[in-house]
Amino acid sequence: LVIAVGEVVTDYTPGDIVAFSIANIGASQKTVLTVGIVVASLAICGLLGRQASRGGRLVAIVGFALFGLVGGWAAARNPLSPAVTSWLVALAAAVLGAAVTLFLVSRASAWRPSTAGADAGVADTGDADTQQQSAGTRRSFFGFAAGAGVVALSLVGLGRGLRGPSAAEKARETYALPPRTTDPAADATSGATTAGRDSIDVPEGIEVPEGIEIPEGIEIPEGIEIPEGIEIPEGIEIPEGIEVSEGIEVPEEIVVEAPDESTTTTTTQPPEEPEPTTTTTTQPPEEPEPTTTTTTQPPEEPAPTTTQPRGESSRYPQVAHLDTLDDEVPDISPYVTPISPTNRFYRIDTALTVPQVDPESWRLRITGLVDNPYELTYQDIRAMRLADYVITLSCVSNQVGGGLVGNAIWTGVPLYELLQRAGVQRGAQQIVGRSVDDFTAGFPTTLAYDGRNAILAIGMNNEPLPTRHGFPARIVVAGLYGYVSAVKWLEEIRLTTWDGFDGYWVPRGWSKQGPMKTQSRIDLPSHGSRVNSGETIPLAGIAWAPTRGIERVEVRIGNEDWTPCRLGQAAGNESWVQWHRDWTPSGGGRQQIQVRATDGSGYTQSGKTVRPRPNGAEGWHTITVNVR
Repeated sequence: LVIAVGEVVTDYTPGDIVAFSIANIGASQKTVLTVGIVVASLAICGLLGRQASRGGRLVAIVGFALFGLVGGWAAARNPLSPAVTSWLVALAAAVLGAAVTLFLVSRASAWRPSTAGADAGVADTGDADTQQQSAGTRRSFFGFAAGAGVVALSLVGLGRGLRGPSAAEKARETYALPPRTTDPAADATSGATTAGRDSIDVPEGIEVPEGIEIPEGIEIPEGIEIPEGIEIPEGIEIPEGIEVSEGIEVPEEIVVEAPDESTTTTTTQPPEEPEPTTTTTTQPPEEPEPTTTTTTQPPEEPAPTTTQPRGESSRYPQVAHLDTLDDEVPDISPYVTPISPTNRFYRIDTALTVPQVDPESWRLRITGLVDNPYELTYQDIRAMRLADYVITLSCVSNQVGGGLVGNAIWTGVPLYELLQRAGVQRGAQQIVGRSVDDFTAGFPTTLAYDGRNAILAIGMNNEPLPTRHGFPARIVVAGLYGYVSAVKWLEEIRLTTWDGFDGYWVPRGWSKQGPMKTQSRIDLPSHGSRVNSGETIPLAGIAWAPTRGIERVEVRIGNEDWTPCRLGQAAGNESWVQWHRDWTPSGGGRQQIQVRATDGSGYTQSGKTVRPRPNGAEGWHTITVNVR
C-alpha cells in the first residue's frame, strides 16, 4: 500500500518538484519518497490515536477508514495489481490499524491521572501501591506498542522471505541469450549503418512531423508529405512524386526532376530542426554517422602499445578488440558500464518497485496505425535474428557532469523489422511504447528508419535484461534521451499520429522531442580533491554525442588555452568515448579544470549553463582541486 500511494504521489507531483528531486537526490528519490510516506502515515496515525484518547474514537475510526479507501484506490489503479484483492488488503489493513490503535489507547487510559483530581488541584497522595500500579500499566502500554511494531516488521520480513525469487528472476537464471546471427565486431556494434540498413526505406505515406530532421542518405519514397513551411536546403534534388506544400522555399539551385531508373534514387536532406519555443539554446543538427570508428587525437603522451586491453572491456568479446582506456587509466569510467556483479548503470523511472514480469505469460503487442496488428511471445523474440549494439543512454535530467548516463552492449532486433511485419499505415508519425505499469514514451516513426540503431532489446552486457533494467524487453534508441524512448518492461508498441498522443513526461513540462545533446564529464581527479605540486596525475573522463560521435575533447586549466586530449577507441558513433591527458600541477592553491567536447558534426559544447528541463542540460563540466 505504501508503494501504491507513492505511485500516486509520483504521477500527480508537478514537474518542477520532480525535476528538483532528480537533480538533487537522483535515484535515491524513490527511497526518500517511500520513507517519507511511512513517516507521514505514522504521524497521522499518532494524531488519530491522540484524538481517540480524548474521547474522539469515532473520528479515529473515520480517519482509518479514509486511509483504507485511499490505499485501496491507489493499489487498484495499478495495472499489475488485482483490483478486488487491492481493495480487500487495504480495507483489512485499515481495520487492523484502527483496532490496534483503540486497544493501545484503552491500555494507556488505565494509567492516565484523574482529570477531576487534576482540575481540583489535588496533590499526589503518595500512595505507593497506586504509583506502582500506574507505573506497571505504563510499562504494559509501551510493551504492547513495541510488540505490535515488532510483529508488523516481522510479518513484512517473513513475507519477503517466503516470497522467494519471482518468475522473472527465475527466468533470467534459466535463459541464456541466444547466439547472435551477425558478427557484432564487424557491423552491429559499429554505430554506423548496419548490414543492409542502407536499403531500408521509410514506408510510403508516412508524414514527417514538422521539425524532425532526416539525416543525409535516407531515401524518401514517393508520397511522403513534407510539412508546410520547411525550407529545402540548397543543392537537394526532389524526386518526382514528392509533394512540396505551399509556402516551402525552394532555392534556385534545386533540381526537380524524375530520378534516372538506371541509378540509385537521389536522397533528400531536410533542413536543420527548428528549436522549440521553450528551448533557451541551440542544439546542433545531427550528422550522418561515419562508417569508421572514432579516431583519436594526437596524444601528448605515447599511446599504449597493447591492442588487447586487460580491463573491464576485456570481459566482452564484442569490444575486447578496442583500444579503450580501461587498463591504462585506473578509476576512469569503464567503456562498458557493468551491471554485474555490481550494477553501475543508472536507473531513473517512475516505478517505485521493479515490475516482476513472467516471460511465459508476457506478450508484446504491435498495434495502432498498422495493417496487421500482432503479438510476440518472449520465445518468438529469442528466435529472431538478434545482434549486439553498443549504445550510450542518458537521462534528460542528468546535470552537467552527472552520473545519469551509461554505455552498454544491448542485444536485440531492429524496430523497423517489427514494423515491416505489421505494415505501417499512412499518417503513423509516432512510435509509442507502453510498459506493464502504463508508463509511456513516444518518438518519431522516421527515427526507426534513419540509419541509427533503434531496437527492441532483450539483453544487456551478454545477459538477459536485468529486472531493474526492463526484463523481459525494452526499447533502446540511439541518440534520444530515455524519457522519450527507453520504455522498460514493454508490453505494447503503438503507431499513432504525432499530435494524437503525448508520452508520460510531456504534459509534465518536458519537450516532446528529446535528441541527446553533446556532453563531456571529468572523472579524474574528483572535485575538491588534493593533488601534489610537481606530481603528474591523469585528467580523464568520458564524452558522448550518440549518432554524431565525438571528434575532439579538450581541457582547460585555469586561464590557460584549451588543450586536446587523447581519445580511447570506441565501437562507433552511438557510444561514449573515454578521454585522457596527463597534467603536472605547479604552485599551490585552488585550480579550476574544465572540459568540452566537439562532436562529429563540428559542434563544440557551449560554456553557457542550461538547466536540464525541458530538453537537457548544457555547459562545461567544471571542477576545482587543491594543489599543495
